[in-house]
Amino acid sequence: MTGIEFAGQLQAARPGLRVIICSGYSAEMVRTGVPTQAGIVYLPKPFPAATLATLVRESLDRTP
Repeated sequence: MTGIEFAGQLQAARPGLRVIICSGYSAEMVRTGVPTQAGIVYLPKPFPAATLATLVRESLDRTP
């Protein structure tokens, strides 16, 4: 199961759940594409801590 598939299962169980997927392994993104599902945000590695903090804040502030 990929991280994106897992995120989809989590969202099915908890509608409105916001998910940030980060990966340094781009093969999954090549195979499945960058997620476009509502509530799922993809953050490619490497990233600075400030970028993660901003993305978490934006995800929490976004209306589900």
